[in-house]
Amino acid sequence: MEQVKEWSLEEIVSLLNLWQGQGMLKITNYENLTISLRQKLEKEISGTIEEWIEEYTKLWQGKRSIDGYYLAQPASQNAASMLKFCKEHPQFTSDIIIKAAEKYIQEKSLTGFKFAKKSHKFIQDLDGSILYAYALAVRNGEVEVKGTREKSL
Repeated sequence: MEQVKEWSLEEIVSLLNLWQGQGMLKITNYENLTISLRQKLEKEISGTIEEWIEEYTKLWQGKRSIDGYYLAQPASQNAASMLKFCKEHPQFTSDIIIKAAEKYIQEKSLTGFKFAKKSHKFIQDLDGSILYAYALAVRNGEVEVKGTREKSL
C-alpha cells in the first residue's frame, strides 16, 4: 500500500508563507485556500525542467515495447507533461524523478517492456501518474525493482 506523508497544518502554512514571502505565489483566499502562482515561480519551474528534461528523455531512447512501439517521446512533449507534474508535486526534485524513471525502466525491461508507458504517459496519463507512485517510493526509500533484490536508497 502506498504511504503518503501527512503534512501538519503548521508545516503547510509555513511552506505557503515562505513561498508567498519569496514572491512565488499569492494566497488569494484564506477560507478556501485559493493560491495563485506567480510568474517568478512559473519561470523557475520551467527553467529548471528545461535543464534536466534532456536527461529524462535520454533514459527512454532506444527502448521499444514487445508490441514494437518506441517509448521515447520528444523532449518538448516530455517537458510539457513534466511542467504540469512539477507544479502539482513540488515535493519531488529532479533527482527523485530521474531515479523513479530509472527504476520504472529497469523494472519494465525485465518483461521486455510489456505494457510499458511511453515517456510522457509515464508522467501523466488518463489513469493517473505512474511517475507519482514511483517518485513517492523513491523519496520514501521504498523502491524495490520487481524480479531483483535491489533496494533503492
